[in-house]
Amino acid sequence: MPTLWRTGTMGFSYAPWKGVFYPADLPQDRWLSWYASSFNCVELDTTFYACPPPERVKKWATQVPDNFRFAAKVPKQATHADDPVIAREALIDFLRVIQHLGPKLGPLVLQFPPSLHNNTFGQSLLTSLLSAVPENLLLTAEFRHKSWWTPATEKQLQDHNTAWIAADYVGHPDTIVRTADFSYVRWIGQHERYPAMNHHEVDPTSQIAAWIPRLEGLAFKEIWGFFNNDYAGYSVASANILRQLLGEIVRPPSLPQSQLPLF
Repeated sequence: MPTLWRTGTMGFSYAPWKGVFYPADLPQDRWLSWYASSFNCVELDTTFYACPPPERVKKWATQVPDNFRFAAKVPKQATHADDPVIAREALIDFLRVIQHLGPKLGPLVLQFPPSLHNNTFGQSLLTSLLSAVPENLLLTAEFRHKSWWTPATEKQLQDHNTAWIAADYVGHPDTIVRTADFSYVRWIGQHERYPAMNHHEVDPTSQIAAWIPRLEGLAFKEIWGFFNNDYAGYSVASANILRQLLGEIVRPPSLPQSQLPLF
């Protein structure tokens, strides 16, 4: 069975995309539906900063088709907490809200800060969060301190079927470690290198292409891949390059007839 790829961008609500990806006259509350006519997933960055209200989550779910999925960053109140107990409570509160996405909920993303070391506290925090997530949900973890790159970390994630996030990120190892039956890749680049965010500043095709055989050679059931605007200047174009390399047909986006503006 061929690997299922899901490809999208990190976030979808960028003002510089207006007039480039989003039509200039398209109201912002229609942007998600427009985005979902091109891509089958998105990584929610906004959830990292705070747990959203349930009404907003329910609205997101109504704006996308049934085959669309949301990957959601766990709020920093959990991943950056100073107390594992508080972290666990914050995660559980988030799970109650984000599950309003229903079957459209994809992987949860634990993005730990560079300051979190693989020490007694770090282990306690990680264990507390891993054990709080039900087995029926997809979970991923991104470590940004080199002390985590150990066989023990690999085993710990394997025990929870948690994907160790692979990243193309300045100063971050691009190692792919198979700790789950699915993979999660973040093409990040260097932050604030390309401020325009609405066109490619460089051609990333060869870099992206090099990832495909590495990932498919590990026999994942699913591969989730998300692009940041910082990667090459414009994440929509970067994601579409990956889709084309995978043999997908990239069509211009369009709103469903029922959601087209009346005027």
